[in-house]
Amino acid sequence: HTILDSGGKTGRVMTVDQAHSLCGVASQISSLVAEHLFSDLLCAPRHIGLPDYPTPTSPALAKGYYPRAHQIASVCMTMVGRSEEIPVQYSDHPHDQPDLIFQGPF
Repeated sequence: HTILDSGGKTGRVMTVDQAHSLCGVASQISSLVAEHLFSDLLCAPRHIGLPDYPTPTSPALAKGYYPRAHQIASVCMTMVGRSEEIPVQYSDHPHDQPDLIFQGPF
């Protein structure tokens, strides 16, 4: 209900998920929003998730696999009708590994 209330107020809904886009939570939420708020939406619901292919194992391929902040910001700008360039920022830390401050149980 919270998502539908918010989407009804703003006329826009975007979901971001670290799961695959197809059959993921984000796509299901987008589907529910389209079903219940179709006439109230100012643009189509959007969702960002992992591509629908296996997770790459090389750093070069993994760099374009995971959703990044500039992709999320770019979709947001498109949804509100703006076209500014969003700078791409990559760090030297591998993005498919936990941060160095993470001291997990392993």
